[in-house]
Amino acid sequence: MVDIPKNILFVDMDQNFLDAIRRMIVYEKYPWRVYTFNSAKAALESEEIGTMDVILTDLIMEGYDGFWLIQQILERPHLKNIPIIVLTSLGEEHLKRKALKMGATDLLNKPIHPDDLFIRISTVARMKEYQDELKRRNKVLEKEVIRRTYQLEISQVEIIWKLARAGEFRDDQSGKHVVRVGYFSQILARGLNLSEDEVKLIFITSPLHDIGKIRISDATLRKPLPLTNEELNEIKNHCVYGNQILLERSGREIMFIDQFLENKREFVQTGMLSNPFLAKAAEIALTHHESWDGSGYPQGLKKKNIPLSGRIVAITDSYDAMRSIRPYKPAYTHEESITMISAEAGYRFDPEIIEIFLSKADQFLAAWNQLSG
Repeated sequence: MVDIPKNILFVDMDQNFLDAIRRMIVYEKYPWRVYTFNSAKAALESEEIGTMDVILTDLIMEGYDGFWLIQQILERPHLKNIPIIVLTSLGEEHLKRKALKMGATDLLNKPIHPDDLFIRISTVARMKEYQDELKRRNKVLEKEVIRRTYQLEISQVEIIWKLARAGEFRDDQSGKHVVRVGYFSQILARGLNLSEDEVKLIFITSPLHDIGKIRISDATLRKPLPLTNEELNEIKNHCVYGNQILLERSGREIMFIDQFLENKREFVQTGMLSNPFLAKAAEIALTHHESWDGSGYPQGLKKKNIPLSGRIVAITDSYDAMRSIRPYKPAYTHEESITMISAEAGYRFDPEIIEIFLSKADQFLAAWNQLSG
């Protein structure tokens, strides 16, 4: 016997049959709330149908029959999970098969024995109860997975930006340069109509473009111009250093990862642990000083052989550097910076991205004013 009260709906043209069913259920003291209808259409249009735990319907009815009701129930998202028991007369085998193929849960032959009726309803109602509980738990689990995923993403962003700011502190005590480069890069990425995933990736990883500077000595990094050739080459190496820091794993790192994963090494073998954030950040670190005409460093790449992310950050990094005070230069105005950068279109910078940059100049100024205070 079902302990929790269930809502049971009967659909049959024969009112005497429905009255007899109701009397049987009352007599046996089953804790069910019984709803009866003489037509499939009336049952479907009732306010209570969405609350049913089991629906029992005859197949042969005038007008809208039981097949129509089954189809309508299964096509409606809020009803399709309600189990349907079909009531049929003996000998209607082809009708039974059709109903089951359509999606009916079970069958009961008329005349119905009370024990058969109660057992079938109890079994099917219990099955729905289990299914509802499973769905409820799945929703809870789904929400928890979403929460943990967001939590992990936020943690990744925080770690990346804190690392970027730590690498910048020796060159910019406020650490705001890397933050601004992230926002400027996002503006250009959106202007280029990149997907939101790609915009997000560039926004998060572009602040790591100068992480390689942590391997440059303070004496060289903070020295006013002019630099010796040796010092200039050391500074240029920050692109390679940054790429190495973000991509290469030391022997100790590999040992730690191997120990941490224990029996999950198949994830490494299948590449499932590849990190798109580190890969993109390393790409930017290596290529953000390459020039459109091939005169940049460290690889002397030309035009679209330079990754798009590197071409974007080349412009955003230059704009922020021009606007900022450095040991070797004063801060330039927004207008001066725009003029100098636009003059390098086709030389240092991708001319197509420069067009986007010029069209978004007001957004750059607004971001600078907001993030430089």
